Amino acid sequence: MGCCGSKTLTSKKLTSKKGDVKCMCVCRDNMGVWSQENKPRISFKGRAKDPFDVKWRAVIVHLKSAENLPDMDRFSKTDAYIKCKIEGRKMEGPGDSVSKIQVSNSIEGIDNCTFPAKTNNSNPKWDKKQVMNYDGAIASADLVIKVEVWDKDGMFNKDDSIGELTLRVPEPADGWKNHDNLGMKGGGKLHLALKTVDCPYIDVPTEKDLVGWNERILIGRMGAKASLLYSTKKGNTKMLLMVPGRNDTFMHFHVAKPFQERGFDIFALDYRGVGRAKRLAEGFDDYYSSHSEGHDEYIEDFDGALQFIDSTGTKYSTKMWYCHSTGAPITLNYLMKNKESGMTQLIMNSPYIGNTQETAGCGLTEFVVEDFTKCLSYGLDRTAIVSGGEAVC
Repeated sequence: MGCCGSKTLTSKKLTSKKGDVKCMCVCRDNMGVWSQENKPRISFKGRAKDPFDVKWRAVIVHLKSAENLPDMDRFSKTDAYIKCKIEGRKMEGPGDSVSKIQVSNSIEGIDNCTFPAKTNNSNPKWDKKQVMNYDGAIASADLVIKVEVWDKDGMFNKDDSIGELTLRVPEPADGWKNHDNLGMKGGGKLHLALKTVDCPYIDVPTEKDLVGWNERILIGRMGAKASLLYSTKKGNTKMLLMVPGRNDTFMHFHVAKPFQERGFDIFALDYRGVGRAKRLAEGFDDYYSSHSEGHDEYIEDFDGALQFIDSTGTKYSTKMWYCHSTGAPITLNYLMKNKESGMTQLIMNSPYIGNTQETAGCGLTEFVVEDFTKCLSYGLDRTAIVSGGEAVC
């Protein structure tokens, strides 16, 4: 990657021309600008709506415990696990129930959750929370939450049903709704709580959100181009570098906003072949956007981004990185090759590590578990690895 002060690197303000920086799409047939008329899309064949048009809501399930569950096994106590699912309420009289397609928009797995089995215990305790999503355009009165209690058997035996319950979906204004001492027909009681919140499942920046943002186009030695979208404010001393997964882009704007409100400058890197960078490659074939010969090919994209950040002259006391999905192994691979990146904290959101070790050409899992602190030994105040919403420090 050329130096950030070189003539090969360009910077431009956001415009509203077709193909400009506001293109947030990841699909083949829409490489244009973000707008209501020409917005980013993902495949929604068979779905009720384009997922970008859905105002999602989330139901948080806090499973506390169960008591006096019947013993379903001959020689041991119950191995209970819980399944929850949002469904359309069965209508009485004319009219159809809300379909599965409408509830989840045919996005697999977002309308249900499962709590793992507690072995050999008739009074199991979980005290765990999980989330289910549904289309907020559907009235909560037309939906129910089906809760099933099962006894887990061996691989050669069918699991036994202990009982099931049907609960209403609370409104966001209700706060936590406690459901204690829920008796089941098959015996035993269940203790849980429910809460509904308005929560964006996909949050793409709009034109209004991106007012004042700039883009730096980074050009590599062989002509490959990357895009660095950034928003800075005079006086800020902290920065966040955001790295998406492959075939992704800067779609986690709801993550960036609270950092901005806390005085962070934001830099969002779309490395070569990804998101905004697609429009920079002539003859780019989107079918191969996730193809990689190895994660080393992205190293100069990171080098160029860091060179540009340094060239701004701001002495950041905090240099936090945030990576999502396959952006995690790509980021970790870079950190393994560059021990002086200056990064002070790392956040990994749903890191896709296990199946990408061969692609990266190194043992990423072992690196994270055994060598991560060694890699960051050049002077950090603290390091946070966040996965699935829980922090491990």
